[in-house]
Amino acid sequence: MSLSVKIGEWLNPIVIKEMRQAVKGSFTSWTLMLVLAIQLVIIGCVVVLSEDIGKNFDIGPGLFTGLLAVLLFICLMFLPLFTGGRLSQEKSNSNTDLFFITTLTPVQIIRGKLFAALTVALLFFTASLPFMTLTYLLRGLDLPTIFIILAYNFILTAFSIQFCIFLGCIAGGIVSRILILLACLIPLFILFQAGIASSSGMLHKGLGSTLGTWEFWSNALTFTSVMLIVIGLLFVLSASFIAPTSANRLLGVRLYLVFTWLAAGVIAVSWFFGTGEKDYINIWLVTMVLIFGTNMIASVCEHQPVSKRIASVIPKKLIRRIPAFLFYSGPAGGVVFSAVAMTATLLVYPLLSMAGSKFNNSISVSSNETYLISIGLVFYFCCYALTSLDIKTIFFKNSISTRSTIIGIIALLIIGSIVPIVIGFLMRKNLWQELPPLWYIGNPLVLFLKKKIWVECFTFTSVWLIIVLSFSMPWFVKQFRSFRPIETDQNAS
Repeated sequence: MSLSVKIGEWLNPIVIKEMRQAVKGSFTSWTLMLVLAIQLVIIGCVVVLSEDIGKNFDIGPGLFTGLLAVLLFICLMFLPLFTGGRLSQEKSNSNTDLFFITTLTPVQIIRGKLFAALTVALLFFTASLPFMTLTYLLRGLDLPTIFIILAYNFILTAFSIQFCIFLGCIAGGIVSRILILLACLIPLFILFQAGIASSSGMLHKGLGSTLGTWEFWSNALTFTSVMLIVIGLLFVLSASFIAPTSANRLLGVRLYLVFTWLAAGVIAVSWFFGTGEKDYINIWLVTMVLIFGTNMIASVCEHQPVSKRIASVIPKKLIRRIPAFLFYSGPAGGVVFSAVAMTATLLVYPLLSMAGSKFNNSISVSSNETYLISIGLVFYFCCYALTSLDIKTIFFKNSISTRSTIIGIIALLIIGSIVPIVIGFLMRKNLWQELPPLWYIGNPLVLFLKKKIWVECFTFTSVWLIIVLSFSMPWFVKQFRSFRPIETDQNAS
């Protein structure tokens, strides 16, 4: 197979359709001309109105920041919203488009959307580059710093585009999708401000002068790796959202979560061994617990029956069926997968504490508050997830929808976290009397706010977990026994 054929297959019809509409439509051309016109006006005003332009070294960085703000407003806010909005419109039930009738895989569809949007963003960056390099002539900044800042903000642009694509893939009605896209204006605006502020800090620091140091490359490689991991996670989640419900759509997500666990762990451990600071391990620890805890809650909301499409690829041998049970789509496997992942995450601290005497002084399992909080979060995640699962399987016989399950989990969290506090406040005899700590014991945030009752929290959640696990264990056993290939079912019948 020739290289041109391979490139043609990789550039799927989604990419061609998006790029053709971008070229033929007036949106891209008019927006590009508007950005360039605004930047040209800014440069003209600064050059004409500045009297000490040849002596003031702050004019160059200030002008570059203004030009960058115009570029980032389009690439970090307008372009991602436009891409996510179009994807959400194509995904609507009232619109039959190539999105529905194509034989392309969900991964190819998301990749095409992302590649087309990144190409348009790259067009804006390259068109603005000549104006930005002119600021070098005004002194106060160097060309390496300019290129580093542009590369940094292009990574932020890729993240914002993939984030809006992810939101555009969420199922729901027209009103809910519009509300979701409007709500994402807040994080996009925060990202826009962060991009401007961090770029300004790089300018004043003169980041280009540190290109030959390991400090620059270690930070740059870490930032790039973390952002690529996050973008990849949003990518596989987007592909799973648009995949058919009968497909094994969570296999890629759970495999990528394992990759995320390993890659982020390697980065955190590398920084820990290089600097001796435990903050990197703490960040990785809490982040992984939150990610897999959220995955456990999401697994409870999955549909229970295994489709024939999934059953046709279930391994026949038990030794291969066990890992398949964890990674294939299904609520039982998802809950067990998340529990195993969180347990493995918590084991990192004891392993590092035994790694050597040099690091025993840095990490102490018994005295590390972050580690104890992470253990508490794991208990709370398991308790609320399994309680919701027991209510769903025992009282509703798995007859409620995914949306109703999500609402039920939120209601259960409110009942356990807020209602006891409200009742306690109403029962107080003295208005200024402080509530006893046990009134907060159902709220997971108590781990961060009241350290004095950690023992009570661990005792309460342990008993709670044992009770709900005793009710759900027969269901897990039943789910694993029914997880077998379709040929076995046919022979048995």
